Amino acid sequence: RNEEEGGVIDDPDDGVFVYSASIWMAEAVGDYETAVQLLREMGGGGGERRRSSPPPNGVCYDGVISSLSQNGLHREAFYFYYEMQHLGLQASRKTYQRLVFAIDNTRDAELSVSCQKKAALLEGVLSRMSENDRRVEIGGPLFESLIRIHGNSTAPGTSYQSAKMVFDSIIGPVNDACLSAMLRVCSSAVPVKW
Repeated sequence: RNEEEGGVIDDPDDGVFVYSASIWMAEAVGDYETAVQLLREMGGGGGERRRSSPPPNGVCYDGVISSLSQNGLHREAFYFYYEMQHLGLQASRKTYQRLVFAIDNTRDAELSVSCQKKAALLEGVLSRMSENDRRVEIGGPLFESLIRIHGNSTAPGTSYQSAKMVFDSIIGPVNDACLSAMLRVCSSAVPVKW
């Protein structure tokens, strides 16, 4: 319901639910502009919050990040991730999956072929991750991707060291995907790191 029609959602939780569902519906049909517009109505993305709209939550931001990622807009996806972080909203596994996808699906031809640039973007995210996010249950997709990117690097000596630093930054037990990525890097290192 909108203010012009006199409809106001009284329960803020209902409002967040309606907005997040609308954002995810826009994401499902590939309409990133509507997803961003809805988030701005909630006060996110530099928008001015409408009186009747609730503040956005992490689910709303995940929907916008996902929508932008699907459309190859990695810069915009990262912008909303950093804004989400600035607001103190908790990232989810989905957040990190979509950031990795944003890089893999980018429209930027230069980024799409540069392991070094991909690594720099993801390392920027890694450097700002909370301790909780450094567990594979949440940050696993980012760790796995970053380890694989370093493993695909053309600089053999530094690729192992860089991948090992990422692997060592995981807090707690690792999962099979991150372990597999690291073992692949170890097997291609010269000399082999077994």
